[in-house]
Amino acid sequence: MGNEKLKDLILRSFQEAKKAQDSDLTPQDLHRKRSQEWVKVLAENFRKCYSNQDNKVKVFSKDFGEHRTEFKVNELLYDCRGSE
Repeated sequence: MGNEKLKDLILRSFQEAKKAQDSDLTPQDLHRKRSQEWVKVLAENFRKCYSNQDNKVKVFSKDFGEHRTEFKVNELLYDCRGSE
């Protein structure tokens, strides 16, 4: 993935995550919600981007459990990671 495409994917994910609104949340809880949403959307967009790679690239994120049994991963030390 080229630098411009990567930059665009990150910015689109960030903009999408910023849409998370909830007037009942404290500023701290709203920030936490937006942060979690950004990681989720970023990982989803990476999965979409690499979906045509014949499963050569796996994208791990805390909210996505599909690869846990295959890779025996229950806890992640990062929010989002791609591996080939």
